[in-house]
Amino acid sequence: MAVVKAAVDLATLSETAIAQALAHYGRQLSTAPTAVQKLHNGYSGCNYRVEAVQEAGGREVLLLKGSADKPPAELAVQVELLRHLEAAGFPTAAAVPPAGCADPWVIEVPAAGDKDEAERGSKDSLAVFVMRFVGGQPANMVMGSGAVGESEVLATAGATLARLHLIPPPAGFRQYASGVGTKDGLFNPGTLAAFRAMPDKKVAAHPFLEFFEQRISALSELVGAGGDTECSSQLEQGLMHCDFFLDNILVHELSRAGGSGVGGSACELSALIDWEDAAAGPLLHDLGIGILGCCYDATESLSAARLTAMLSAYNQIRPLAPMERKLLRRSVLGAALAVGFFRWRQFNVRHPEIVEVSSQSTPSEFFTVALADNASRVAHGILSAGEGRLQRDGAQN
Repeated sequence: MAVVKAAVDLATLSETAIAQALAHYGRQLSTAPTAVQKLHNGYSGCNYRVEAVQEAGGREVLLLKGSADKPPAELAVQVELLRHLEAAGFPTAAAVPPAGCADPWVIEVPAAGDKDEAERGSKDSLAVFVMRFVGGQPANMVMGSGAVGESEVLATAGATLARLHLIPPPAGFRQYASGVGTKDGLFNPGTLAAFRAMPDKKVAAHPFLEFFEQRISALSELVGAGGDTECSSQLEQGLMHCDFFLDNILVHELSRAGGSGVGGSACELSALIDWEDAAAGPLLHDLGIGILGCCYDATESLSAARLTAMLSAYNQIRPLAPMERKLLRRSVLGAALAVGFFRWRQFNVRHPEIVEVSSQSTPSEFFTVALADNASRVAHGILSAGEGRLQRDGAQN
């Protein structure tokens, strides 16, 4: 979906805290004026581009990632996954080991003092780790510039997701159907009751809750929440990114004279980033999330051209099984519900103080109203623009 993300400022680190963190990884903060640059945070933490000096004297650019609402143990899961992906040769931002490689890969540093408790989540410290900074531009920006065609970018996106789905998850990796362990998780039986019991009546009586309640059983059946079902038992399980939106796909433009990317496109993947929500689960559901995140245009309409390019490229690398094709439409509707739930919870329950700056709409409005209105269009679009092409491609593979 073409949702504009604002620079939400949930957490801040001082340069002293950043220098303290870098020291743990055997680096010093550069004295250059551009040594620290705060980047878009996402919705639950802070990201800093930092210029560092290694103990041997070399200079490098790193990304320091902090979380306002996740403990060190949860960030350690992300680090484990990044190391797993690096070992598999998948393009992403590699985690930087601590000095001596014996210390924890995730540490806590003091939060900046200019934030009050409500803004910091009542925490005096933030869990952080360090990654190598990856160049490239978000895929949505590349398309917006007009330098590379939408179909070319979407072919790269589809191939990227298919490549990821060929990599098995780390042993014992968290399960998507468990709600990734949160007390107000997507599949927690007590979540709805907890929201309806909240003192804030705007939350307790919000129309999204009824919308969600009417549809969650279908999604639970699809992903096997609470145990295998007839649907989930027939779907291939694997590593899910769970946030496959265009702004998490970094690409770089290729010279047409000097080479070509996937399917002859003029862009190539630099890295897939933001693994906070990654889990093990049905790959079809992750594809549904990717369709939501990549195949809508600026008018919030499903683009047949984007959908065809993405699914065709995906299917060339990981051909969809007959049951996956049959349930493809349902997977996108389930993905819409899941993404809507996470955005609604973030902006209405966990951080209602955030005012989203967007020329289009706020997530709380967009994902409760527009997704419901678009559900039938999503289904129709996939049937008319996607499944016929997939059947032809599948017959050739």
